[in-house]
Amino acid sequence: MTVHVLLVDDDLSKEILADFLEDMDVNIDFAETGVEACTQALKNDYDVIFMDIVMPDMNGIDATRYLRKNLNVDKQPKIVASTGNAIITRKGHDQLKAAGFDDVLIKPYTEDMVQRVFSQWLPDATCGKQQS
Repeated sequence: MTVHVLLVDDDLSKEILADFLEDMDVNIDFAETGVEACTQALKNDYDVIFMDIVMPDMNGIDATRYLRKNLNVDKQPKIVASTGNAIITRKGHDQLKAAGFDDVLIKPYTEDMVQRVFSQWLPDATCGKQQS
């Protein structure tokens, strides 16, 4: 299974996440704003979207709500919130879940964090797994 990812972020942390994803041999598209993310997600099928929360023109929460409302049920990707807020409370997690996020990654990323996302949400994918 080839995994297709949309990486939505407007800061330098996207380069770190992109490096991890490239090592996992997934197909990556990029967007820097919520509007760009929505446009691309409506045109392409993604397995996972890594969505920054704070971005210009449309934040990640509004973009996720838009995608959940406007993508067909069979085209819904896993959407992972990405945030630099290391102190996300239980209430914060609940708000992100209510907005339509499936998971949350706290910056700075580690490769293990990214692999956990794929293991949890796409267990049949080979990305990030050691080949024997």
